[in-house]
Amino acid sequence: MKSIIIAKYIFPIIIILLIINFQNIFAQGFDWQKGGRMPYQIPNLYAGISLKYSYNSHFGEFNFKENFIECCKFTEGSGSGFNLGLTTEYWYDSHTALMLDVNFSKINSEFAVRSILPTRGDDFITEYGFNSTLNMINIESGGRFRILNTHFSIGGVLRFSALVSSNSEYSEQAISQNVPFERRIIPNGSISELNSIVISPVVTFAYDAQLGTGYYATPNISLSYTLNSIIQDESLRRFGVEFGIRIMRSLKN
Repeated sequence: MKSIIIAKYIFPIIIILLIINFQNIFAQGFDWQKGGRMPYQIPNLYAGISLKYSYNSHFGEFNFKENFIECCKFTEGSGSGFNLGLTTEYWYDSHTALMLDVNFSKINSEFAVRSILPTRGDDFITEYGFNSTLNMINIESGGRFRILNTHFSIGGVLRFSALVSSNSEYSEQAISQNVPFERRIIPNGSISELNSIVISPVVTFAYDAQLGTGYYATPNISLSYTLNSIIQDESLRRFGVEFGIRIMRSLKN
């Protein structure tokens, strides 16, 4: 009778210990154990590199000036960008990871607006163009969660972008045949000053692919949106669709 009672309590304890051990083995979703003779303690901390390509839509309303005289307003634009940096990931438990990234981004954008100048004859029709390149340093902090027991995850970060440098080109392109030039560069064009800090929430859907013991790759798709305006005193925001990959390596405990 005594042995039956002992077995009654020992069996659940063994099951619980096995479950705990199983969860530790698959702490990041991968079975990296090579065998009982070669135990592998799965780390919680990982570091690596990240690379992203983005397609961005810009929208708002801001003035373009030539010789400090307002001539038109830009309201929408588009462009692409890339992002390269270092990333770290700490797995708090088997389904939750905390992330911290530091990276550099280069974002190109193009804006255009049509201008119609009435004359005694046919109207003068031109198109003003604004091409911009922003170089930024970004710090991103957030987390992600594995979806059930799969290698898919969903997460989010808050991105703080600091402006490092910018380049701009302003132009005017002839549309109607009666314009006395084909295209001209406007050296004394300007818009409002750029904000030095831009804050963006980013939502990410990702998949972890095993590369070997202690290594994994994370292809991902992200959506980002700027909370504050990119330029001062006027409105310019950016919505981005980002395609990226992260290559991670474990750091031993």
